[in-house]
Amino acid sequence: MKHSILIIDDEEIGASNLLKSLKKEFNEFNVEIAYKEDDINTKIHNNYFNIAIVDLRMDNFSKGVNGFTFINQIISLNPFAKIIIVSAFLSEYIDSLNKILSTGRVEAIIDKDNYDVFVNNIKDSVLNITRSFESNPNAN
Repeated sequence: MKHSILIIDDEEIGASNLLKSLKKEFNEFNVEIAYKEDDINTKIHNNYFNIAIVDLRMDNFSKGVNGFTFINQIISLNPFAKIIIVSAFLSEYIDSLNKILSTGRVEAIIDKDNYDVFVNNIKDSVLNITRSFESNPNAN
């Protein structure tokens, strides 16, 4: 199975840097970024991906739009996608995180504190997800 990752972040530089890091580690994966609100919505609705990496805080988007807006769309539209949540502001979202965790679709919540640690944690999470997919192909 060819794995596909969608990185969702409102900061183009952050999304691009993560894209480069993941492509270097997972060169056989299809890895895409979306950093504009319309592009994110289009990719969620029209593209195949089995892993979504979603930043929670979206300061550059319409009022009320944040990572949970997109996570809820992914959960609704893509029954097989696993989600990795990333944020430097996790404490702002405790109540919403508790609700989304109950879906069973979130594989990891990763703090964006130290970039090297952050990227390594994402790589570890992606590996865990792909191992899970490959050990249980009927769940895909």
